[in-house]
Amino acid sequence: MMQVIRMDSEERNLEMGRSRPHALVMPFPAQGHVTPFVKIANLLAQRGIKITFLNTEAIQQRITTASPENCNNQDHIDLVTMPDGLGPPENARTSFGELLDSFAQTAPKYLEELILKINGSGGEKITWLIVDENMGWAVKVAKKLGIRQAVLWPCSAALRTLFVHIPQLIETGVIDAHGTPKEQKLVQISPTMPAINTDHFGWNCIVDLKEQQTVFHYMYSNHQIVKDADWLLCNSFDELEPTEFFLNPYVLPVGPLLSDSHPNGLAGNLWKEDSNCLEWLDQQPASSVIYVAFGSIAMFDERQFHELALGLELSNRPFLWVVRPDSVEGQVAYRDEGFQARVVARGRMVGWAPQQKVLAHPSIACIISHC
Repeated sequence: MMQVIRMDSEERNLEMGRSRPHALVMPFPAQGHVTPFVKIANLLAQRGIKITFLNTEAIQQRITTASPENCNNQDHIDLVTMPDGLGPPENARTSFGELLDSFAQTAPKYLEELILKINGSGGEKITWLIVDENMGWAVKVAKKLGIRQAVLWPCSAALRTLFVHIPQLIETGVIDAHGTPKEQKLVQISPTMPAINTDHFGWNCIVDLKEQQTVFHYMYSNHQIVKDADWLLCNSFDELEPTEFFLNPYVLPVGPLLSDSHPNGLAGNLWKEDSNCLEWLDQQPASSVIYVAFGSIAMFDERQFHELALGLELSNRPFLWVVRPDSVEGQVAYRDEGFQARVVARGRMVGWAPQQKVLAHPSIACIISHC
């Protein structure tokens, strides 16, 4: 069950009519990270807590385009933005490694300036930073300014456990100091966890070796930084991952943080959803459809994309495939009329889907994803 974060004496201050707590909520700039942070923000705002929600300029522009009706400042939520260092929001952001490097170098200055500006404006001062665990540098800024920190890991507890055990993986010779596996084999992090192939470690899904190493060092560094935060939270729950939370008793499960359907809630979609796919799903047999979605960052080269398309075609199963306009490097390869003609009777491709509703649909048999 989801647990609402308690903010100790600050909630009691709110009940007694004193100045309400003010949280700065800051997700990593990617769809699967924005969604749980939007949910946290809406939940806390409904409890009367002042929220300032901080997105990058590029992410907020996408959200505004996708859901303009839900992008204005609300009673308890102010929307603010900061640059990510990669130029104007309309510029393509196709390299995960470049985003990490740029953000870590430029964002701390902007974050500190923003907090000082808000806290010097005469309104409610920011008393908490609720930040994505993938942005450990923000914890350093909060500590410097005397602001308490709640760090949220928006993914599974199992993936977090893998990152926590990186020192042991290096010490035992499973990976080198840059995260590269020394050999392909199955590794068991704990006797109570399933074994994982070294090729399937979270950072190894990136093809470019330099970018892969950038991501590895960034993620490992983050986990080292956030260990001393006031709260460590995870978007999961005990019943789903009991072993992982047993291994990490200092992490508080607060999930599942699902997207908010409240009509007046803060918006968080980066693309406009194609809800017509739900009608198509209604026509499919129960537990028959393969759902394919690779989030907001994952990119394919043309060969990879066509291999995936061929696999779906050869499966002879109905499928719903989310293909972003920028899914393929260099061109829109999914406009393969031959492929679409061959699978038209059992396949559907959309630019973006209402994922929570799709996953809850009885026709869905499985999901193929990146994370």
